[in-house]
Amino acid sequence: MGAVAIKGTPEGIAIILRGERADIALQELEAILNSSVSLLEGNRITLEVKVPAVGVDELAKVLGTLKSHGLSVEKIVSDAESVRKAAYALGLKSEKSRGVKPDFALVKRGPVRSGQKVSYEGSIVIIGDVNPGGEVIAGGDVMVWGSLKGIVFAGAPDDHSRRIYALRLEPSLIKIGPYIARPPEGAREGPLKPEVAFVQEGKIVVEELG
Repeated sequence: MGAVAIKGTPEGIAIILRGERADIALQELEAILNSSVSLLEGNRITLEVKVPAVGVDELAKVLGTLKSHGLSVEKIVSDAESVRKAAYALGLKSEKSRGVKPDFALVKRGPVRSGQKVSYEGSIVIIGDVNPGGEVIAGGDVMVWGSLKGIVFAGAPDDHSRRIYALRLEPSLIKIGPYIARPPEGAREGPLKPEVAFVQEGKIVVEELG
């Protein structure tokens, strides 16, 4: 399990720092942001800190790293009083976690090739492409830091509150909970931008991020 997890929430995006050392979590966060920050841009960011002994200096470094990539944190979530005090000192809202079972993400580095299937009961992050014929099935959200051209299913089997994010969203089949959609035939015109798919008024809709 890595030191950084990213998941979609009804409010936007949650970045979760965990493990025993803040410096390791910060290094991993920097690597993820350098890989592709555009997938997170334009979203409301919540920072959930599960790393022990994080004070003002450590929290300021994390916030500075996010800010240098154009990301602004709306609030801090932590059960540690020291973290909440640090957030207050830095002028940020903070709160305790709500005791909900954590939605840890499965992270796969590299492409999902034709004939491959990646499935997990929580959220899935693919750092790479999902090629035609590849399949991703998640009980939570799906984030693809690359092109999504295969089959994707978020919120399996029936959670329609989940979302699908991709730098290039061109799936052959898309499903969120009980809702299913197919893209129109033919190549899309113009440059493709990071997008998110979600259910609205009983159907799957796609919007640009940012």
